[in-house]
Amino acid sequence: MSMKVKDLKPNSNATVRVRVCVQSPVRQVQSKKGYQLTVCTFIVGDETGAIEYSSFGKDVTPMSKNVGKVVEIKDGWVKEWNGKLQLSLGKSGTWELVEDKSLPLISEIMKRVEKAEAEEEKEDN
Repeated sequence: MSMKVKDLKPNSNATVRVRVCVQSPVRQVQSKKGYQLTVCTFIVGDETGAIEYSSFGKDVTPMSKNVGKVVEIKDGWVKEWNGKLQLSLGKSGTWELVEDKSLPLISEIMKRVEKAEAEEEKEDN
């Protein structure tokens, strides 16, 4: 059963159906164990909100081909990083491309992101 973005909680597994909205540049990072990893962050979202999705290694290229499309992330891992929730596949997660015309378009999701960021700025000031 798919969850909504607004219902995601840190340190838990989640299955969520989201639209892939924005891709950041691909970069190389060093893992805690000293390995070089390829990573790319995407903004993904539904009608309830948006979250960063971190894609690693072999997952980067396939996910980057699906910007604008809807994917279902199954058994993904949600964690908190720098005060914000982040989603990844974790150890056991998978994702697949799905047809779902009910999810908002990228422009609608990003308007919600901008509005939430503006509200956070007001609270910080």
